[in-house]
Amino acid sequence: MKNNLWQIPAGKKESNIEIKGRLINHFKFWENYFSWALDNDIQSIDVRSIPTLIKIYGNGFALKPYSELPGNWKAFFFDTVDCRKANDMIELLLSKNDIAWPHTENKYTAFIAVFQQMQVKLKDLDISSILD
Repeated sequence: MKNNLWQIPAGKKESNIEIKGRLINHFKFWENYFSWALDNDIQSIDVRSIPTLIKIYGNGFALKPYSELPGNWKAFFFDTVDCRKANDMIELLLSKNDIAWPHTENKYTAFIAVFQQMQVKLKDLDISSILD
């Protein structure tokens, strides 16, 4: 449950700090999802049906444009303003930080490392430029 708090729809307008926490929890979910697949030697996992603002490829990831976000992702936020703030935060994170793609043959190990970095960098991200 603690890794799925991001899926609980907001019952009120969220502060930037709360939105940031929702995103950190979302990235923790991805870290755990890929760890589960690695630990259980699962060759293929579903990443397309999970509501997210991240598009995951076999060898990388990208932030989805707001216009391409799934409706069930948007529904986790109180309103469109909060959902846009979440996208803005990740856009800011990616524009200000390099995410090191690890040198490994295992795609799960690579994604685990990426989502761990995303959590750390998001915790440290100055979001004061995003209007509350």
